[in-house]
Amino acid sequence: MEAEKEAGFRRFLTTDLQKKTRDIIIFQLTFPFLLSALGIMILYYYCFIFLDKHLFFVLGGFMLAYFFPPAGKESVIPIAISQGIPYYLIALSLTFIDSMVSLFLIWNYDYAKKIPFFGHLLRLVERRGRKVISQSRILSKFAFTALVLFVMIPFQGTGGAGATVIGRLIGMNPYKVLAAVVTGALLGTFLIGFLSSNILKYVKLGAFGVVVVILAAIAVYNAYTYVKEKREEAGR
Repeated sequence: MEAEKEAGFRRFLTTDLQKKTRDIIIFQLTFPFLLSALGIMILYYYCFIFLDKHLFFVLGGFMLAYFFPPAGKESVIPIAISQGIPYYLIALSLTFIDSMVSLFLIWNYDYAKKIPFFGHLLRLVERRGRKVISQSRILSKFAFTALVLFVMIPFQGTGGAGATVIGRLIGMNPYKVLAAVVTGALLGTFLIGFLSSNILKYVKLGAFGVVVVILAAIAVYNAYTYVKEKREEAGR
């Protein structure tokens, strides 16, 4: 009887599109949103009880910004800290976002590609993922560790969505991909948060100064990658 119950529950975790019944599809489409709603409620009550209620709305704004390029953890975390949000709170919040995005894509990738705008972004990530795979032998040999490091990299496009797409392309177990996303997001966000928090204690930049420094760093990185790609194309 217990084995039957376990089998009944485990069928809701399948990622095989051919095995999905209507109730499984509904569950997998809705559960990440329900879990996200629960997480937001917990954040609200935490801010209300232990911090300041208005910080929840400030935090919510940064969490929303995290979904849109060019915002990434390398920019969202330092700016959020400069606005009074504890580094551990913004780190956990962004980790939660990456985890929920990864879970949603693991279960609903084919449906997500049909969503306007988001589907276009996924196809762009797919193209970038294929390029990363073709250039990296390490990725296929040490897939889990490579994905953890990929998520940790503090630049746009290296978060939960990008890692999930790459994991899918190399045929990695979906739930190992999710574990890699959670691990990489935790390590990356807490590292950036801890460093940013300590730097901002000694360097009083303010929000505007932080934005300027981050934009400058992103510009340098983009220029470097652009020149590198052009050199690679010229060398072919």
